[in-house]
Amino acid sequence: MGVRGRSGRQRLSPGQRRGEILAAAHRVFSSQDPSSVTFEEIAHEAGVSRALVYNYFGDKGTLLAEVYRQAFESLDGELLDVLRSGQSPAARLRELARRYVGFAQASTGTWQLLAHAAVVQHPAVQAVHRERVRSLARALGDADSLEMAVAGLLGLLESATRHWLDAADTSAATLLAHLDLQVWPGFSGLLDRSVGSVTV
Repeated sequence: MGVRGRSGRQRLSPGQRRGEILAAAHRVFSSQDPSSVTFEEIAHEAGVSRALVYNYFGDKGTLLAEVYRQAFESLDGELLDVLRSGQSPAARLRELARRYVGFAQASTGTWQLLAHAAVVQHPAVQAVHRERVRSLARALGDADSLEMAVAGLLGLLESATRHWLDAADTSAATLLAHLDLQVWPGFSGLLDRSVGSVTV
């Protein structure tokens, strides 16, 4: 817990201050395209100086990578639970899509952050994205053989969900039904072949 300085304001520990900056960055990044965000905006939102934000994170890409990682811990936890379940590949894909679309619907700003951050060409951001893909692939078995399939699956979900949110003319149930009829048969067959001897 922080202590109070002579001004009466609470002095935060470095860990607490870092957390406040991350929370402020999350709010700012979620409200606009991350490529247009400046350290000044994040510093203003956090109530600190630009120099302090720089001291903690070095550059915007490193800060975005950490926000990206933290923002999707809960979603990825849910997706991992689905992938590790004993259901068939098709059933797991349906439940994965339901959780993913539900997250996008309930947390639109945070989901937009995911969609934008995934294409940012900063090494730290790309490293977090690759680790997300690898972690999900690992839940199915051999990460090396499944990474491409999982990356394609996430890319398709992101693209379909972005189109659905932008169009705003169909229900979530319609989107999920479309994926179920036209997409999952191919993906479930691919996962079934890739997993091989692993029980699915």
